[in-house]
Amino acid sequence: MKILFVITQSGWGGAQRYVFDLAANLDGEKFSAAVAAGSDPNGELLRRLEGIGIRTIFLPTLKRSFSPFANLKFMAELRRLIAAEKPDVVHFNSTNAGIFGPIAAKLISPVSPPPKIIYTAHGFPFNEPGIVKKLLYVPLEFFAGFFRDKIICVSEADRRSALKYRIAPPEKLTVIHNGIDPNFPFLSKEEARRQLGIPQDNRLLAGAVVNFYPNKGLGYLIAAATLVLKKHPNVRFALVGDGPEKAAIEAKIRDLKIWNEFPLFPYRENGGRFLPAFDVVVSSSVKEGLPYLLLETGIAGLPTVATNVGGCGEIIKDGETGFLVPPKNPRKLAEAIETLIGDEKLRGQMGENAKNRAEKEFNLERMIRETE
Repeated sequence: MKILFVITQSGWGGAQRYVFDLAANLDGEKFSAAVAAGSDPNGELLRRLEGIGIRTIFLPTLKRSFSPFANLKFMAELRRLIAAEKPDVVHFNSTNAGIFGPIAAKLISPVSPPPKIIYTAHGFPFNEPGIVKKLLYVPLEFFAGFFRDKIICVSEADRRSALKYRIAPPEKLTVIHNGIDPNFPFLSKEEARRQLGIPQDNRLLAGAVVNFYPNKGLGYLIAAATLVLKKHPNVRFALVGDGPEKAAIEAKIRDLKIWNEFPLFPYRENGGRFLPAFDVVVSSSVKEGLPYLLLETGIAGLPTVATNVGGCGEIIKDGETGFLVPPKNPRKLAEAIETLIGDEKLRGQMGENAKNRAEKEFNLERMIRETE
């Protein structure tokens, strides 16, 4: 069975990791995979796939920004690709690819019969804050739903939101949680801190490896950090990553004069391996699908404080593997962080519980098997 994966951006994030894991681990005797992506011909996803011998295709017309003219050009380019590849299944990931791709692949397909269409929703865009997103994306997702044969939701929360907004009938929707290899190659705590440039002292470290996007709610994490730092001089915060919001986040930290206690570090390839540098991992998102950060944190045996958005509550058992707090609430975020930094035994117990749960419920083999 020929599978063509199509994803909007070729950089590295949760959706790209998902595509990589599927393409790399599908049964080679049953499936043949190729991956097409836009944004950057030298993106990390394409480089990693090429490194393990999986064929990649760069789509110069596929962009993250919403542009009717660019989307029409992408649809034309995708039709040419499908005519050349003749895939049995086209598996779309991320918003622009997942909305406009199925229309080109199904409604105006260049082959007969058209390929089967699968779309994985890594968190629907209409769940992001703001009425404009809903007004724009609910009708688009609804229309595209007619041309998708199956929609994989990475969380039950996404499935419920798809039903709420009538994106597709129940029989088209299925939930397959993301999975992670339990043998993830983490660095030791000492080595992770050494490579990042964090002092090897007794101060506790809270923060995350993150993409600096608006939906990560990092302004709320900064506000929570200021509350914690006022009372706990034995704590520092840090974030590792890059993205369009990074300059604004750095400026905010410097304006608050907490840069020495809250440094930002540049993105490192395979950034999850640096998680053991942290004592508490914090996710302040306002919108999520099923974040790999929380799965990696579990495998690393670390406790998490996370906002209860998207599928976060399906990974974290509140009070057992970490704490769930309301989004956009720095005070609650700070209180949960303070509880963990003040109780070493609780951190250890929650980390152990998180590791057991991640290995049992969110392993990569299960995700591959259910998707196949």
